[in-house]
Amino acid sequence: MVDAVGVGFFLPISLLVLIRHNGLDSVDAGAAVTVGALVAICTIPSAGQLVGRLGPRRGLQTSNLLSAVGAGLYLVAYSSPLAAVASFVGMFGDKVYGAAWPALVASMFGRDRVGSWLATANAVRTGAVAIGSIAATVLLASGSTRALTWAVVANIASKTLSMLAVAWLRSEKWAPLEKTSFKDVLEPLANRSFMRLLTGQTLLSVAWAVTPVVFPLLLVAGLGLPVYWATVVLAVRYGVIALLQIPIRKATNSWSDSTVMGTTYVLVLASLILCSVMLSSRSHNFAVTGSAALIAVVGIALAEILSKPAASQAAVLASPPGREIPFMAVFQLSWTLSYAAAPLLVGVGVETPLFMWVALILLVGAGGFVQLIPQLKEWHAKLR
Repeated sequence: MVDAVGVGFFLPISLLVLIRHNGLDSVDAGAAVTVGALVAICTIPSAGQLVGRLGPRRGLQTSNLLSAVGAGLYLVAYSSPLAAVASFVGMFGDKVYGAAWPALVASMFGRDRVGSWLATANAVRTGAVAIGSIAATVLLASGSTRALTWAVVANIASKTLSMLAVAWLRSEKWAPLEKTSFKDVLEPLANRSFMRLLTGQTLLSVAWAVTPVVFPLLLVAGLGLPVYWATVVLAVRYGVIALLQIPIRKATNSWSDSTVMGTTYVLVLASLILCSVMLSSRSHNFAVTGSAALIAVVGIALAEILSKPAASQAAVLASPPGREIPFMAVFQLSWTLSYAAAPLLVGVGVETPLFMWVALILLVGAGGFVQLIPQLKEWHAKLR
């Protein structure tokens, strides 16, 4: 929870730091962050190996350290190559986190309860991120670039405190892998059902990047809204998830996987279509533009509530017992690729918003088709 407050400070302003604090062009900044994130994707097998050797608890500590260093590098990234390095370090920390956190939950509470525990943890974490976003909103309302610096410093401090707090967790029963190889880490690629889940979630997750990555730059730099809107939309998103995650999880426990994912795709596509209609023109006043953005944020947040815990549990259950780390390391691709491509997409989208929204709609639609293929075949057979 401690590090999540810092995430709330940093997420909505990461690109703004490069553009407004460091003076980089929006397209150059977006391209640099994308390059760093794409290179970090190549470290996913290494992240899995590292967590396998350290164990999930120490893996979490390592991820906090890397994230703190990456955030600090953003403040001195006065060129595109340095921005790419900052992005790479922070994203590698994210890869380590993605392999360690679900494995820690599985080792402490059991594989069959991963979904419920992740839903609870997600509610608490997103509430903490919302607190950080609200605090960042207060800072950014001053309009000073110094506020961007303080937001980054707050993120670094939260990562440091979290690294110390994790050390006090009770030691989980986890035997570090004595020998690991890239073949072991890439084992999930041979699992057909896992790969269908991974492909569908990867295409869907471009929508998860809309609120923290697309909206801050598009609303402020593209549509001219006040700078505090960058954190308002993120605070609303995390507030909705924090308040509704647990009640919705309980209400939908009896739903089938196809119903959960079908509802998810409907919510996301409706939100993106609204954005394509209302946010593609620069002629709207602030009330209309802001209202459309907030409605879309709520729709995407509800979709996240439904999808993320269910998808994570499906990925864990697809792995053989004791092999959760390599499967979850690879499953990170489901959000890594989208967050890597989003900065470049929004850099272009500032100039041509309609193109960006249409591209997002097509990607999410393709993800729904891939992930729901078995259900679509079943429904087609029943109709014949």
